[in-house]
Amino acid sequence: MAGFWRQKRLHIDLTTGTSTSEVIPSAVLEHFIGGIGIGSYYLLKEVSPRLSPLDERNILYFCIGPAQGTILSMTGRYCLVSKSPLTGYLLDCHAGGTVGSEIAFLGYDLISISGKAEELSYLYVSDETGVELLPWRWGNGKTVHETEKILHDHYSAESRIISMGPGGEKLLPYSCLVN
Repeated sequence: MAGFWRQKRLHIDLTTGTSTSEVIPSAVLEHFIGGIGIGSYYLLKEVSPRLSPLDERNILYFCIGPAQGTILSMTGRYCLVSKSPLTGYLLDCHAGGTVGSEIAFLGYDLISISGKAEELSYLYVSDETGVELLPWRWGNGKTVHETEKILHDHYSAESRIISMGPGGEKLLPYSCLVN
C-alpha cells in the first residue's frame, strides 16, 4: 500500500469511558483517500441515515490524510466528519494547525468519538496516559479562549486543544469546534 498510512483507528465511547484501537483495512485507505474519504466511509457504514445528529449514537470522526505528520508542506490539516446538527446531512469541516500532525504522531489515521458522558467532561489523549475521560471541573459556559487558557495552564502551553464554547453546550445547531 502506497503512502504513509498508520492503518489504525482509535474509537472512544463517552458513555462507557472506554477506548479501543483497531486496524483500518488497506482497501478502505486505498479507495477512500484522505481524511474526508475515510471519515465518510465510516460515517456511512456506522451511522444510520435516520439517526438524529444530536443522538448519542452519532459519531464524530477526526480524520487525517496519509501525508499528515510528514515534512511535506501544506499537509497540516485534519477533517471532522459527522452528521450535521444544522442540516442532518454529511458534515465535513477542515482545520489547519498542528492537531492533524498530533493525531498522526499518536499513530492514528482516524479518531472516532461516540456516546454521551454522564457529566460535562473533556478528553485527554497522550502517548503517556492513553485516553482519559475527565470531569470538567472549571464550570460551564467557558468560551474557547477561556477553555484553552485553563487547559494550557493545567497541562502545558504546547497542548493541542479542540474545544467548543457555550453554544455547543446549549446544543445550538450552528455551533462549532475550534482548535
